[in-house]
Amino acid sequence: MENKKYSVYRFIVGLNFPPIVGALIYFMLLELNSDPSVVASNPNAPMPDQLLPFRALIELIGFAYIFVGVQSIISTIIMECLVFKQTKLNQYWLGFGVLLGGLSGTTLLGFGFTMIGIGIVVGALCSFWLNQLVLKQKNSLLQPAVSEG
Repeated sequence: MENKKYSVYRFIVGLNFPPIVGALIYFMLLELNSDPSVVASNPNAPMPDQLLPFRALIELIGFAYIFVGVQSIISTIIMECLVFKQTKLNQYWLGFGVLLGGLSGTTLLGFGFTMIGIGIVVGALCSFWLNQLVLKQKNSLLQPAVSEG
């Protein structure tokens, strides 16, 4: 039962991490590279418009799920079934994550080549986090059960 719990948790993380973190990185790049008079977070804007960056970020995360959701599912299945289950491939988790993130970024080339870089960074971060969950699972399975008595 413990093994299934970690698998479900890794799947949820692998599904949700790339769209959210990718949208956050893209939003930060947009904010940093935009003209302050055009950016939604202009401090001189009237009060209702000061919430516009937050709304824009929420919308961007929603679009990220639409554009990258399928790639996240495929990448999570590949990482779970091929990389973390196979002992021969377990040491290549970071390389697989970077490769899958870069491939996911290439599907978004209409938004610019920056998407490949964002995909690589998100793939590396996601595979690192998933690997930490795998290590935590292995450590918890090695620990003897504490009986209450």
